[in-house]
Amino acid sequence: MALTPRYCDLGLATGSDNGTSEANAWQSLTSMASGLAAGDHVKLKVSGGGAWQEGSSISVTTVASDTAPILIEGVVDFSTDATTLATFPELDMQTNAFGLSGCQNITFKHLYIHGTTTAQVVSGTSATKATWYRCKIENTSTSTAASHIALQLVNSVAVNCIFGMNKSTSQTGAVQYSNTSSSGGVIGCRFENNNTSSVGGIIYNGGGGASMIVSGCTFLPISSGGGGRGITIIGGSTSDRDILISGNTFYDHGDSIRISTMHDVADPGKIMVVNNVFSESTDAVDNQDTVETSMVFVGNAYYNIGTKYNGITDARAFDEVDLTADPFVNASSNDFRLNNVSGGGRSCRAAAIPTDWNLDGTTDNYGDVGAMQAKNMIRKLTMAGGGMK
Repeated sequence: MALTPRYCDLGLATGSDNGTSEANAWQSLTSMASGLAAGDHVKLKVSGGGAWQEGSSISVTTVASDTAPILIEGVVDFSTDATTLATFPELDMQTNAFGLSGCQNITFKHLYIHGTTTAQVVSGTSATKATWYRCKIENTSTSTAASHIALQLVNSVAVNCIFGMNKSTSQTGAVQYSNTSSSGGVIGCRFENNNTSSVGGIIYNGGGGASMIVSGCTFLPISSGGGGRGITIIGGSTSDRDILISGNTFYDHGDSIRISTMHDVADPGKIMVVNNVFSESTDAVDNQDTVETSMVFVGNAYYNIGTKYNGITDARAFDEVDLTADPFVNASSNDFRLNNVSGGGRSCRAAAIPTDWNLDGTTDNYGDVGAMQAKNMIRKLTMAGGGMK
């Protein structure tokens, strides 16, 4: 669909500040937020490079539609796309918030946003259908006065993003679900420099009834080297939640996944944990609920895990892979691709469910377990008649 070109040149000191042309580009995030309209495609750059410091919180409120969405895209300049993190426009919100209030159908692409707020760097309890694509968002506050959040998601998705936190021990999570009727997904994202040794997790589902998909994500070690959680799921009083955690890599946490106050999740399949690699953690899953929380585990691989599923006596577990060696190429250097070591990364190959999709007893699917796949791996498949493909 054809969108209306708009321009934001942060730091530009001339022009009409209305976004209608390069010469009259919006000169601040505040101007852009107040001038957005449905169907806008905003190219955003920082004049002269470096980090742009916004002097106050902003609030994006525009209601767009499926047929006239909004795209805010970071660029090097108005004729050159930003293709790497080093070239993304850097937006320093300081102690202010990049707020999404009631906006709908909006996509953010190729932005690096950070701040030192003790609340949310990017907040959006009432945003709907927001998409974050190839962005980096982090909260770098070192205060222990309040919970810290990088991105708040409601009925929205984050794809191929990097999320970082701080050295504080009190934050809630890098990505938070906080609405009782929210749904969304975090797909192919990287979580780093987090220290969530208190209540929160790197992904925090804070609403009863919220549904969540986490797939293809890599949860790097806790920055302080101790404790912390990969995903914390805190429910409420309703039972209409469905959570899928699939194809992720968890490394060096206290609990890779912690669950609490999900008293009414009594049906197997409400929470499914599928095709993940759990490595170097106290518990793969730790259930803190006062009653049993039913879960389904399928095709997961475990290395040097204290307990696979602590506090879950009725776990439905199938096709598990118990590793005897480190599965990663070089975890200490954050290279979490699968290695070729027997009992390690090699055992994660072709182990992802489904391996036998037509139930004839032979392996005919070759998906790998975890978020990161094998290094320089070429598989040779034999066709009927002896040919190769």
